[in-house]
Amino acid sequence: MSQKNITSRHFSRTEILLLSSVLLVVSSLCLIIFHILDIRIGLNKWLQQHLALNQVILTF
Repeated sequence: MSQKNITSRHFSRTEILLLSSVLLVVSSLCLIIFHILDIRIGLNKWLQQHLALNQVILTF
């Protein structure tokens, strides 16, 4: 009984570690992609395009 509890606890800990590492990798990848897009396009141009689209939608 005690050995099963220890193995199940260890398995859950490894699962939590795997989940946290995956989340860290995904968040870092999102940040890298956002920085690349920011460098290529520029947030100002992107915002201007969205404002222009909103104005066009509002006029119709």
